[in-house]
Amino acid sequence: MTIVEKPQSEDEAQAMLRALVRYYKEPVMPMSKYCAAFITWSHAIESNREDFIGEFGNEAMLEIANIAPLIQTAIMKSSLLSRLLYAGQELRTEKCALHKGHWAGLYSERPNLASLGITEECTCWDGWEASGWVPIVKQEIPPSET
Repeated sequence: MTIVEKPQSEDEAQAMLRALVRYYKEPVMPMSKYCAAFITWSHAIESNREDFIGEFGNEAMLEIANIAPLIQTAIMKSSLLSRLLYAGQELRTEKCALHKGHWAGLYSERPNLASLGITEECTCWDGWEASGWVPIVKQEIPPSET
């Protein structure tokens, strides 16, 4: 099988996507298409808020319509969604002893907390951000010797 690192044309890129759809048996699209779909969905619900008022069974949709702008902002700013979708990471389940599950910022190098008189160590910094959650370290399985 020939693996192409970068398609040379739009036609080639579309052919690669079709092959992935056949392999996974589900839609495969650029992430920007999914993001745009969520924003379109949110705008549609928000702009049709009046249709849900007083309609039996639509109370939940009215509640969603009322918080749609908050949902949009949360999706766009979510570090967790970025790690799950773009970085392909698993959900982190262990809280950092220092940050206790709260995002603490972006850092190009490990934060020097001792200078601030903080004795706890930050265990959530992953080389880019202090997410509040300890990164999952995958153990490399060495190739078997034959």
